[in-house]
Amino acid sequence: MPDLADAWHRFSAADYRGAAALARKLLAEAPDDPRILCCCALADWQLGAAIEAPLAALQRAVRLAPDTAWIWHNLATVLASAGEFDTASAAFQRALQLQPDLAEAFYGLSQICRFEVETTLVRQLRALADSRALAPHRQSFACFALAKIYDDLGRPAEAMGFCLEGNRLVHRPHDAARARADLAELRTMAKRDAFRRLAANPDRSVRPIFVVGMPRSGTTLVTAILARHPEVQAAGEMLHLPEVERTLLAWRSAIDGYAGGPYAMLEDVPPDILRRNAHAVLARLRPGRPPAIFVDKLPDNSQRLGLISLLFPAARIIHVRRHPLDCCLSNLFQRFASGNGFAFRQEQLGERCRQVTETMALWRQALDLPILEVSYEALVATPEAISRAILDFAGLAFDRVCLAPHLVDGPIMSASQWQVRQPIAAASVGRWRAYRPWLQPLIDGLGGWDWIDAQQGMTPAAAA
Repeated sequence: MPDLADAWHRFSAADYRGAAALARKLLAEAPDDPRILCCCALADWQLGAAIEAPLAALQRAVRLAPDTAWIWHNLATVLASAGEFDTASAAFQRALQLQPDLAEAFYGLSQICRFEVETTLVRQLRALADSRALAPHRQSFACFALAKIYDDLGRPAEAMGFCLEGNRLVHRPHDAARARADLAELRTMAKRDAFRRLAANPDRSVRPIFVVGMPRSGTTLVTAILARHPEVQAAGEMLHLPEVERTLLAWRSAIDGYAGGPYAMLEDVPPDILRRNAHAVLARLRPGRPPAIFVDKLPDNSQRLGLISLLFPAARIIHVRRHPLDCCLSNLFQRFASGNGFAFRQEQLGERCRQVTETMALWRQALDLPILEVSYEALVATPEAISRAILDFAGLAFDRVCLAPHLVDGPIMSASQWQVRQPIAAASVGRWRAYRPWLQPLIDGLGGWDWIDAQQGMTPAAAA
């Protein structure tokens, strides 16, 4: 019989389906255990269940264990994703009242509002962080929270001090050598025009849109514009394509000992297997009337356009680009819940930004998928013009509701959950200038000013 630790372990490993299945088995035996309710609710939330069910389960959990701080924190996290910021703020603060050193709750609170003054709570948490009494894991959350707050307050030296310390404390793996090898494999295949010779899934009835780019580039905003349209289903950051990629790599390894990367692997995948995997992805969309157009906004799918072209040959790609220093700085200030191991070291972050840019240039050379380049700066400066271009590219009639993406329904699972629910504004454009004295390692990782300056020649919104 599995125990709760097994379910939480699966959850931590992003196996949300496995975590939910185990938690449900445990709930059958102990339906009033608040810890199991939490695990099941959070797994369902990550899997894209209608937000009402996970919220109800978490609210029941806090009624069963009203003095347990981490349960309040989890409730607040889901409330924040639903845009219930006032209620989420109260829940985060309740968690901190119960457990003042729960820096995770302080971090969550810092992400869902803009601070205008240094409150008593901020001073208390700063004193706790300065004392170094917190365990490293919690110290990192406290540092990221304080970095964001002092950025809000216009105090860049203090903000960057906490930002750099928070990043130093996070030890998340990033296989830079693997990323370089994959890019080299893609270059080779693009040079010999290999992708256009591969057999694809013959079904062209589904027209998905994949919004890709660097994290923190504006992908959530573009998706929110599309999600407001009545003919679109926004599926969030679906993890299904990475699962398909892992499954196909394992299949190739099992049948012929394949040990290469994710691109050459595609050269020997039969169309019937592609068709089955495409159907499996579609089957995991939220229930209801299946639309002709769904939107997947996992930024890292920039690395999977070859796979996408074979699974969904009628797909369209929107590549969101942002000034490299603004984009990378926003990554540095974000404590991602999982993955994105490159984002915690300036040199690796700069290299990754360059890799994404080169990868997208190679896809435009190697594939026939339509790709729209969208400049974040152009979007926030002229939202109606760029929104019209996005909708036209998607084959959708213009609808004025799309000009109010901050009113998007449903949970926002990305780190931009608060920002995207604010009216479109250009306040973050040029933010990097206040932090220039601390960014030399990032600039070096990007390849220097020549490369950075060259990126500003991108078109505001044009299909390639």
